[in-house]
Amino acid sequence: MGLGIGASPLRAIGAVGFTVLFAVVAVVSLFRLAEWLWYADGVHITHEAERSGDRSSWFDGLSKVFSQPIVGIIKVDWKRARRSPISLSFALYPLIVLASPVVTAVQTGKIGTSLPLWLLISGTWVAGSLFALNVVGQEGAALPITLLSDAPERSLVVGHVVSGALLIAPITVVATVTAGLLSPYSVPVVASLGVSALVLSTMSGAIATGIGVGFPRFEAVSVSRSTKAIVPSVFAFVIYSVVVLVVALPTVIAHSSITGHALASFVGVERFVIGLSGTVTSGALAGLAGAISMYIARDRVSGYRL
Repeated sequence: MGLGIGASPLRAIGAVGFTVLFAVVAVVSLFRLAEWLWYADGVHITHEAERSGDRSSWFDGLSKVFSQPIVGIIKVDWKRARRSPISLSFALYPLIVLASPVVTAVQTGKIGTSLPLWLLISGTWVAGSLFALNVVGQEGAALPITLLSDAPERSLVVGHVVSGALLIAPITVVATVTAGLLSPYSVPVVASLGVSALVLSTMSGAIATGIGVGFPRFEAVSVSRSTKAIVPSVFAFVIYSVVVLVVALPTVIAHSSITGHALASFVGVERFVIGLSGTVTSGALAGLAGAISMYIARDRVSGYRL
């Protein structure tokens, strides 16, 4: 199997290594994500005392930024993920769309310009859907107690958004930037793409909240032969996916090797300027969609009746 035209041995090794590493990390992280950051379930074991202290310090740091109810929601999200990782299996869906560019990278020995874009979109989708796409439904039997708490709309909505962003946004940015550096993209364009990955993966949870509250799912469905879990509804999945694609479209167009280059040639500017324009446009759309969605979610939750 040849390396293909323009491919170097270094990039070939990097491409294969990156795709293998990403596949492993993507699967393992989704099933053990809360174990990395959560040790606040009240179970104290002697040989893990030091690690528990580190996690407690982490949450103490969050408490300086967010209110205690919001930090409590983050803890609960990560606790549920650790105790029932199968309930997050729906977050593996983006791996399906990543299959083609990853296989192409392995076969050709080089990473093209499409893989970083797919990583950006996939990471953005996961960050928002992981906890924020079924804000009310995933509370389960605890919903009545949650709704009776002080300002439940703020803690529920913001807490679920932050818990997903803290876990997935860093992974999305690192994966996107790493793939970009191994691709034909210039460093300035990769930097613009990295900013897009950070902004979109951070804001996608806000976009998901209003959609999830509008189309909640309260009943558990089968996620394996012997396991049931409460996952977002089909309607929420579809609408959220469409909105994420629309919001990310300016970034994808601006950073595409075809349309981005054509726009730069037509306008007579550097590719970086076009890429930055796409980043700004997508960021503005994400901010607008996120603000509207969070307003709807908070309004619905505050007026929710069992």
